[in-house]
Amino acid sequence: MITREIYSGETHQWFMFGRDPSKPEKIIDTNQYMIRTSKNALLMDPGGIEIFSAMLLLL
Repeated sequence: MITREIYSGETHQWFMFGRDPSKPEKIIDTNQYMIRTSKNALLMDPGGIEIFSAMLLLL
């Protein structure tokens, strides 16, 4: 999974999690986004069953 910070400010950060080029083409990945503050994180579109567990590990 590719992780990219797309915004970083004083109060929060935005991250994008993208397709892992090493995964088989038959698995459909989607891009997920996370907004993180010092106390909370909001995960938007956590993806399908193939990548949900990997997303939980990042929180």
